[in-house]
Amino acid sequence: MAGRFQLVDRSFLLAVRESFIALLPCINVILGWSVIQTGLLHFEGKIFPWVTPIFLNGWIASGGIEVVLVQMLLLVIGVLVYRPFIRQYNVFADAGDFDKELIKRAELQYDFERLSERQYSRNQSEALAANRNLEKTVKEVLSGELQVYYQPKLTLPDCSVVGFEALLRLQDAQGQIKGPWFIDAFQKAGYSHVIDRFVTAAVADDLQQWKQLGFTPRVSINLDPNNLNDVQVMERLRTTLGEFASQVEVEILETAFMRDLDGINKSIRDLQSLGFRFLLDDFGTGFSSLSLLSQIRVDGIKLDRTILAKAETEKGQVLYQQVCNLCLNLGFTLVAEGGETDKEAQFVADAGVNYVQGWLYAKAMPAKMAMDFALEHNKGKMSGRMLNSGA
Repeated sequence: MAGRFQLVDRSFLLAVRESFIALLPCINVILGWSVIQTGLLHFEGKIFPWVTPIFLNGWIASGGIEVVLVQMLLLVIGVLVYRPFIRQYNVFADAGDFDKELIKRAELQYDFERLSERQYSRNQSEALAANRNLEKTVKEVLSGELQVYYQPKLTLPDCSVVGFEALLRLQDAQGQIKGPWFIDAFQKAGYSHVIDRFVTAAVADDLQQWKQLGFTPRVSINLDPNNLNDVQVMERLRTTLGEFASQVEVEILETAFMRDLDGINKSIRDLQSLGFRFLLDDFGTGFSSLSLLSQIRVDGIKLDRTILAKAETEKGQVLYQQVCNLCLNLGFTLVAEGGETDKEAQFVADAGVNYVQGWLYAKAMPAKMAMDFALEHNKGKMSGRMLNSGA
């Protein structure tokens, strides 16, 4: 309703203004003629061009100032008549500019709302898809059986088995062993602590059984980097694996330090005081930061398979060797991951790496097979050393 009244007022004022535009010349003519009829003005009849400016033409025509004064009077009357309408027009013009700006902002707001709705719909669709995928994943995991397999870790250069890396596996309903393809889905859903709890409990059981058999290897476990500041996770490590702390190495990703360097270092320091060791896992992937090596409290570095694969080139060899030299000079123990050929094994040993694991030596296997493999392998190494010494 207010907009309608505003439109009526504007139309009325525009009509009045148009009327005065038509009447003002008539008023000027009537006033000028009236003054001439009084005899106050007289003209000398001089001719001048029609483009002569106002006031100057009056001066030439009359030869005096009287006509110029009348011209000024008529000009002032015209200004006074037009001034209110000019002001009102400026108000309307400003209002029009404001309306335009308001319309632009409203359209921009509409675009933002439309984009927000679209993004919300996309997020909802992705969330629903993730939930369906998670539900399917959980059902498949529950229909099978989670197991912990152990991949041997060997010393260099003599290649004796000193420990294992604990790796999660899933035995499906058909009895097939599969890799931990479901871990990403569990992590995104916030269920990674479930995996960590299972692994720590399973490793504790296996270490206890091995201890009773007189077998005491080191075992590396992988934890979600998001859980390393979780008080409950840290307490579970103490209570579940504290008895075997000197045998346990915790492998953590570099991303954990990126989130909270001081907090992670404190958690590591507390657990190291109990005998736990820590390894920086997958070093060499993504955007590994060399400067980070001077700030973290880990005991060793685990070199990822990707940088070893690049050692086929001369530059790759130089890079691998220099990384090894740097880490060794900083006091870190080195573990090479992914050794698959004799050539790679020799290159890694020459680079000064302390430990190695890979398919060249053994794949991951169940706990009983892992112990048998280590004992048999080390027995063979011992026999070989005795034969070589002439015993």
